[in-house]
Amino acid sequence: MFWEELTAEEFEKAVKEEQVCVIPMGVIEKHGSHLPLATDMLLGREIARLAAKIEPFVIFPYYYFGQINEARHVPGTIAVSPKMQMDLLDEVIKEIRRNGFRKIVLLESHGGNINWLDYFLQGQLHEKRDYIVYKIGIFDIIGYANEKLMQSFSDEDGHAAKMETEFVMAVRDDLVHMEWVNPEGAINLHRLDHIKGANTPISWYSDHPTHQEGDPTHASKDLGEKRFQYAADYVADLIKKIKTDNKALELLEEYFKQW
Repeated sequence: MFWEELTAEEFEKAVKEEQVCVIPMGVIEKHGSHLPLATDMLLGREIARLAAKIEPFVIFPYYYFGQINEARHVPGTIAVSPKMQMDLLDEVIKEIRRNGFRKIVLLESHGGNINWLDYFLQGQLHEKRDYIVYKIGIFDIIGYANEKLMQSFSDEDGHAAKMETEFVMAVRDDLVHMEWVNPEGAINLHRLDHIKGANTPISWYSDHPTHQEGDPTHASKDLGEKRFQYAADYVADLIKKIKTDNKALELLEEYFKQW
């Protein structure tokens, strides 16, 4: 169900039958010393691929122009300006609508996109539209998968640590270089703890300048595969509900009529 792999005729049929287009929302950024720059993209794309096998929908091509300004100091990062991020995603969504979809889903696969995409959704009310944008949160997806695996979130298993390493192992084991793991890179520097409770633009960098948060040493490919399947089940179930949902679009139309 990859958009770019369909013929024009197959695409036209998919719009009518599947109704929903999903954009996996990743970025290009450093993931420790052992994972590829495309880690978040690979994660989102694979969750979407597996979910579409359960509940079919069209998957938009790789999208990596997300919020990652906190990583401009490390090699390989692609970080466009905040204004460009907003304008480009809005234009892309309008193109998806022009191609026939009225239900468009943003599938988070990068933690740094969370606040940006929440704000983007709010901005959808700035001008009248005849389509609705949904968002599925990455921490909700992972939380469901961890619950099924009887695991919990840990402050020691964050960015480029055990869980993300397991995800990449499961989809592209050839891109994981465990021999390059730098244990010192996982240390949280706590350089702004004296103002704990107040956030700043430099908060992430102050604690994690190496873009690693936790030790990936004990990562398991098997756990990654299981976590992917549970994540796909969660997304597929939500997509099924979105397909039958008419209330959100009705309420959007009701809101715009009051302008």
